[in-house]
Amino acid sequence: MRPVHVGRLKVLLSALLAIGAFGSSGCGSDDVGPQSRMVGGRCTTGGDCVQRCLTGAAFPGGYCTVTCTNSNDCPGGSACVASNGGICLATCQVATDCADFGPGYRCSLLTSQSGGGGSRVCVGS
Repeated sequence: MRPVHVGRLKVLLSALLAIGAFGSSGCGSDDVGPQSRMVGGRCTTGGDCVQRCLTGAAFPGGYCTVTCTNSNDCPGGSACVASNGGICLATCQVATDCADFGPGYRCSLLTSQSGGGGSRVCVGS
């Protein structure tokens, strides 16, 4: 068995930790949901969000989102839909999945920004 040098072990461990941190940055409950500044959080201005704040009937109480060209641009738990030039919205399966976003939100099938079908997302009625 070859001896492992402490210096090499530290470099390897640092690299693995960096890869783990980078690989998980697009996913997780902090990126999508009613409290998120990225996708799904309530807002009144763009400064309340990482990128954009949408308001109006489709987004009661305001809705933080990011611009996208396809769902790969969106954090895990959201999809890129053909609205407002391509936006990420929280995905859902049933109406109750959208209850935490506030009154007026429902689970609807919207066209994907990249075409080829749609995604079920939380959006205002």
